[in-house]
Amino acid sequence: MMYDAIIGVDVSKGWLDLCLIQNGKASWHGQVDNDSASIRKQLTELRHSCKLILSKTLIILESTGIYSMNLLEVAWRRNMPIWMEHAMHIKAANGMTRGKSDVIDAERIAMYGLRYQDKIRLWTPPRAVLRQLKVLSVMRQRMIRTRKMLSVPLKEMEAFFSTNEFALVQSFSGPVIRQLDERISKIDEHIKELIQNDKHLSRQVEQITSIKGVGMVTAVAMVIETEEFTKYADAKKLACAAGVVPFNHSSGRIKGKDRVSHRANKRLKSLLHLCARSAISTPGELRDYYNRKVAEGKHKMSVLNAIRNKLVLRIFAIVRDDVMYDPNYQYGFV
Repeated sequence: MMYDAIIGVDVSKGWLDLCLIQNGKASWHGQVDNDSASIRKQLTELRHSCKLILSKTLIILESTGIYSMNLLEVAWRRNMPIWMEHAMHIKAANGMTRGKSDVIDAERIAMYGLRYQDKIRLWTPPRAVLRQLKVLSVMRQRMIRTRKMLSVPLKEMEAFFSTNEFALVQSFSGPVIRQLDERISKIDEHIKELIQNDKHLSRQVEQITSIKGVGMVTAVAMVIETEEFTKYADAKKLACAAGVVPFNHSSGRIKGKDRVSHRANKRLKSLLHLCARSAISTPGELRDYYNRKVAEGKHKMSVLNAIRNKLVLRIFAIVRDDVMYDPNYQYGFV
């Protein structure tokens, strides 16, 4: 066992359920309010009552977005190792289970941490500039969705509503749409400013956008998803996360088609699809590749997915090698 003890945490908005594993078995269960002061107090009590060395006590929890921020901040400040695992991995590792509660979930999370320490990937807090980028990116997405909810019906109403009715609806929704456009532009300016003022981010975004078809929005999404290209060990893992790698589905004599997984970052996949469409709309090797494969009888969406995959591999490679993309690069073979 790599750690003296393991604390499994089931996170919810209002409270945290905790399970402490010592000597290979659950020795304590508890619940604490999800605020920094309560978490600090509980860890102090555990340190004294269970004789824990916090720096040798692993905290393991599922990825739950903002609800886990208080716990992460407190544990990090106390130099506790933190493992944030995808919920699907923990669920699959538990096999067929019956019954569910927050207390049971906390113990299952803790036992996962005990059994699979060879798969551990310790969490480190992202840089402040990356957190700001993520917040701005999420706000931008929400505003774009809201604008679409208002503007699309408005265009449809114009063809079927009377002039007076359409003018009435437009008088209320029009100013909101214009305000959203203004706010989205402000967010874009702020994102560009953050990137320009950070040498490391600026370099990565410049490298990514040097690939034909890949724009600023996709570059920022890539940087956020990969945590500045530190989250994934190789390009294939990133491509899997983006949902652009086809997997074989066969069993015995049944030979199924290769299909991409639905377990993916859907936003990143959507952006890569737009990049692929942009790449094949302009002259170049990707357009030639697309036309050649379609002429050979390949399904258009299958070829587009192959181009999405190629874009991911290229993005990862140029950032890893710290170079700009060279469309005339010649591969050497020994």
